[in-house]
Amino acid sequence: MKNTMKKLLSLVLVAMLLVCAVPFQAAAAEDAENLTVKTYVDGKYVTDKHVSVKPGDSLTLTKELAETLIEDNNKEFVKWTNMKDEETTGPISYDNLKKANANGYYVNLYLNKKVVDTRVDAKVPVEIYVDGSYARKGEITVPVDGSVKLTKELGLSLVNADKEFVKWTGSSDNEATDVTINYAGIDDGYFLKLFVNTKKAEEPVKPITVKIVDDKGNAIAKQFEVTPANGKSSVVGDILTQRWMGNWKDSYEFVTAKSDEKGNNLSLSTTINAGDSLTVTLKAKSGSTPEGDTVRVTFYGTDGKAVSTYNVTSGSSIDSKKVSDAQSKADNKTGYTFKGWKIDNKGDLYTSAQVAKLVIKGNVEFYAYLEKDTTTTNNKFPYKVYLHIFKDNKVDDPAKTINITEGIALDGKVTLDEVKTVVKNYYTAKTSDGIKYDGLYMAKGNWVGNFVNDTQKYDTISDTNELRKESEVHINVMITNANAKSTTTEKADKTNPKTGDMIFIPVIFMVVSGAAIAGVYFYNKKRSAR
Repeated sequence: MKNTMKKLLSLVLVAMLLVCAVPFQAAAAEDAENLTVKTYVDGKYVTDKHVSVKPGDSLTLTKELAETLIEDNNKEFVKWTNMKDEETTGPISYDNLKKANANGYYVNLYLNKKVVDTRVDAKVPVEIYVDGSYARKGEITVPVDGSVKLTKELGLSLVNADKEFVKWTGSSDNEATDVTINYAGIDDGYFLKLFVNTKKAEEPVKPITVKIVDDKGNAIAKQFEVTPANGKSSVVGDILTQRWMGNWKDSYEFVTAKSDEKGNNLSLSTTINAGDSLTVTLKAKSGSTPEGDTVRVTFYGTDGKAVSTYNVTSGSSIDSKKVSDAQSKADNKTGYTFKGWKIDNKGDLYTSAQVAKLVIKGNVEFYAYLEKDTTTTNNKFPYKVYLHIFKDNKVDDPAKTINITEGIALDGKVTLDEVKTVVKNYYTAKTSDGIKYDGLYMAKGNWVGNFVNDTQKYDTISDTNELRKESEVHINVMITNANAKSTTTEKADKTNPKTGDMIFIPVIFMVVSGAAIAGVYFYNKKRSAR
């Protein structure tokens, strides 16, 4: 029985050794080989470095490989050479390297120290002359290896706003306006001259005084002043239409006009110069003339232009719909709120509802009063901006949708760099190449679900605020080489790191075999004790 047990134990041990030896032999057979790299800086040998080559791999001697061996940023790659100092790029296979290493194989890596550019931008002195006399010094900056053009705009940037440009000259008074100054041509002692004059004070534009009367000489509108848009003159017809009442021809016919400067019998096409006084005579069309107990009510906007004119019976009130219509025409200034009307532009303020209840006994003029808004809100626009992240060229549905309205889109602009920072909150790169991005695309209209890449590709979308006045804004970005971030713990790798063979089988076999041996041993010991 003892001999039988011994044989059994021997067989078990042999089996264990055979099974366990296979993966470990494979691992031992596949050790990497080291390539010796002799490093030279500025032609002088410095040290040896080593690069590992795995079984089955080959090594190409590239600039990128060299940069992985440089320990600081003050050196730059020159070339690789072989043992004969002949320039080479390889490739060097694992098998050939293993054979060559037996004979002391190596390669040479040549590096040079980087040359640091210590040059700085050139500061060119400028002598500034005002009205022909020297006033003070200034300077312009010319960037390293760059240039600057001596323009009118550059000259005005060196002086106050009350100056006007005359010319640039060189130090010897040679004309230099619009000449380009190059960095390389600037020597010690080089300087320029800038000549400017003081602007003459401009006289304020004189307004045109306007009176509008009927064919009997009675005032139709309150006297007002018009400042010519071009600062010089205005046409009679334009004054009536643009500065008084746009629809005046519906109620009146033009009779004549006169001015202090141009005399009588003027037409609608006559030009009236600034500072002149104009009187326009109109005749009310049939059915529009206030006769007997009829009076005229005129509503004006804040710009002094009439927005509506109505005839009402003396002693009656104005139709509320007509007052509301006048308000809608007068309440047209962005950032302001309509507060009411003032009679003859003075005194108490009346709401439109109050105006509609007033008893009108004579010709009256109401002037709109608007007040500037003082309240602000962050919700300027009714719609939001969304970022849709698509992954791995799957176009059917986004992997993630994010509301960026109050985030990177808050300033009305979305850039690809900003989108990258958002994406990195949710994804990590699979490899060292980093996450890949295919630009930004705008989805047309409201979001429909699929990736949109048939529109213009953007690096910056700068008008999201304007776009979200009308509808939601949907921005698409496609990413690849990315994994979603996760908080879960990954299962441990069960493979041999060198061969990939499953290693848990021999381990389990060893445990089971050990248990069997122990069982047989204690069983035999128990029998011997009997």
